[in-house]
Amino acid sequence: MAITIKAQFNPNTLKASFVVGNDTAQIFNPIGNDCGFCTTEETPAVISIRFTGLTNCDCCYGGGGVNDWYWPSDDLAAALNGNDYTLTQTGDPCIWSTAIDGDWGTMITGNEDCVTEGSSTALDLLRISVTKVSNVNVIIEACLVTSPLTCYPAARFFFYNGNPTIADCIDCTVNNDITVCQSIPPICGAIRPLDGSAQITEIV
Repeated sequence: MAITIKAQFNPNTLKASFVVGNDTAQIFNPIGNDCGFCTTEETPAVISIRFTGLTNCDCCYGGGGVNDWYWPSDDLAAALNGNDYTLTQTGDPCIWSTAIDGDWGTMITGNEDCVTEGSSTALDLLRISVTKVSNVNVIIEACLVTSPLTCYPAARFFFYNGNPTIADCIDCTVNNDITVCQSIPPICGAIRPLDGSAQITEIV
């Protein structure tokens, strides 16, 4: 017995619907985003992100006086790698974020020998945000700052803006766009880890 199957693709939602012979409709997204792009109550309320392979930068010059060389404490990357961080929706169904107080290491300022310390600043606030810009584009930004500062480019230790392979609405693994220690006067990029990757997983 022959079964009639009708298919229709909606370019706005990027979803395809199929009507089989028994009039049962099946809807799916052919690129793996079955949550509906930025649709309230369809995107995950909670996601997690895990960083792996982050490495510390070396010392670099931030510009200015004698004690304007910057370097991180040895435990900076180690404190971030391998942990699962939970992000919740901000009110926008395609933006998730978190701000976590804690001991994330130290930013050291000192002499050009990169050993003699002039001062040190505890990095006590971790900020992470994930934005799903489109069905195929995701932006990830993570930084360490001194509370209550917000993220700014020189403070980032992880940044990604690209088109990863996405499954189940937001699940993906991406590589860090920050791969070089750069001086960005008056802040030196060496005080942040670089390299590594981030894995995003839907929780609820």
